Amino acid sequence: MRLAVSVDGGASWVDADGAPGPRLLAGESVGYRVSITNTGMIAPSDLVLECEGVDIGACGLPDEILEGELVSCTETVGWSVGSNGVTATVSAVATDARGVTATVGDSDEAWYTGAVPALTAELAVSPDGGLTWFEADEPPGPPIGEDVGPRYALTVTNAGNVDLKTVALGAEGFDLSGCPPLVPLGAGEQYACEVGGEWSAGQNSAAVTATVTFEDGAGATAQVEAVDRAYTFGTAPGIEVEKGVSADGVVWHDADDEDGALELAAGAEVWWGVRIWNTGTVSLRLTVEDVRDGGVLDLADVCETAPPEVLEAGQVYRCEFVDPEGARQGVWRNVVTVEGRFGEGWVGADVDATVYVVGAWKVYLPLVMR
Repeated sequence: MRLAVSVDGGASWVDADGAPGPRLLAGESVGYRVSITNTGMIAPSDLVLECEGVDIGACGLPDEILEGELVSCTETVGWSVGSNGVTATVSAVATDARGVTATVGDSDEAWYTGAVPALTAELAVSPDGGLTWFEADEPPGPPIGEDVGPRYALTVTNAGNVDLKTVALGAEGFDLSGCPPLVPLGAGEQYACEVGGEWSAGQNSAAVTATVTFEDGAGATAQVEAVDRAYTFGTAPGIEVEKGVSADGVVWHDADDEDGALELAAGAEVWWGVRIWNTGTVSLRLTVEDVRDGGVLDLADVCETAPPEVLEAGQVYRCEFVDPEGARQGVWRNVVTVEGRFGEGWVGADVDATVYVVGAWKVYLPLVMR
């Protein structure tokens, strides 16, 4: 006897004696065909067909097979996931001319695979050259300095139960040219690659995409795709401070030294202004020192709002106040120093000064000729 299987509606039959056999996507039915040939010289009777693995016992065999005769029957069953094996056994009773009886029989197997093609893709990012890794599925992701740059590790897994011959890889936000070719992936096998990426300030994202078109034994196809994304944040800390002086709080002078100093009359109103700007992409912890005429001035005492302990990325702190002592004779300087800290390592600082003068501030030495 022969047991064959069909995954294309009976258009073709496969004598699949072992796994995996032909592959079939879900939604289609499977056909089995039992073929029995009487190779003896006696016509046996009382044929009994038994099947293990699926119920095809009702496929309609005759009770008797004549000498040299071939009989067959088919049965259609539903699809089942994974490896499916069926063993069919036929038995019959043969009686010779003397009335002696003997039981004869044969068996055969047929296999098919209920195909479930599947892919998974994973993308991890390292902010320290590959020492530590983050899945970073949500923004902002790990902070990455310009001096290091991101490093990406991608893993593609055949998560299905069938081999995948041609898997295409795509990337967004980094270059795959440093990765080896992706060879066919057997069920459960993985492909992995690690490559460097380009640093960019602010919020960034990268993605890996794996796609494959699977075709089963019936010619039906299934498109499978897996995507994973990883986020990073390019840290570019920066701090800037400006100090200004004004006679009216409207027009401001950035007079860094005596040559560009604002000239005022004695007793006139003097305005001092401070602007601290976080020019980077990350929050900074601030330390502010304002020195007027050699003495430290606490901005919390004179400003409407004290300098913040933390200045967010892109934010500006401003303070404008009137000097309580007014304009005084001579040259008067106000210097502000700002220090910004990010994380455990980065420290940035900026300094700016402004000057006003009252009266004859230049000193002329007498010339003595001998």
